[in-house]
Amino acid sequence: MSNNDSLIASLFNPKYREGIFKQLGVPHHRSKEVIEVLNSDMASLISQKKMEDHANCRTSSPQDMSESEQLDLLRHLNKPPIKASYEVPNSQGDELVCYLQNLYPMTKGEPIINYWKRQIITGNFPTLGQISLCYLTIPASSACVKRVFSHSGRLRTPTREALGVQTIAHLTCLKEWLSDETSPYA
Repeated sequence: MSNNDSLIASLFNPKYREGIFKQLGVPHHRSKEVIEVLNSDMASLISQKKMEDHANCRTSSPQDMSESEQLDLLRHLNKPPIKASYEVPNSQGDELVCYLQNLYPMTKGEPIINYWKRQIITGNFPTLGQISLCYLTIPASSACVKRVFSHSGRLRTPTREALGVQTIAHLTCLKEWLSDETSPYA
């Protein structure tokens, strides 16, 4: 993963969203530049995701649900309804801006994956949510891979040493895409 990929993955964790620039040592006056770079990266990711969705002919979305269906779904999830003062983002840049402004905060103790699933279901961040789930479900290292190598007795071999984080990330993405029934690769 590149540095931008790591930064984007970190930004997808609402707990770190506000302090990520301080942790990275980005001066306050340069944070606007960094946000612009991230915004362009995210815009390209969102465009790519929307093109994939369009190619897969996905027509149902949370916005297609009636208001009563959305409220029923939110009650089922035990989540408060969206405040009327918030507008649902309607463009690529809006999703990232709304997320960075913390318009839809994470509830205390809520797992990150559940937060993003809720954002997809409610329609707050439909595209950004799908991208975040893809980023956040890629393990830094995979216990499954380690178990397979350990079980086969290959503890320190050139093959195992060559297996980097990026390779694991690519394999995990491929596995996810192949298991997705709506994917053209399935």
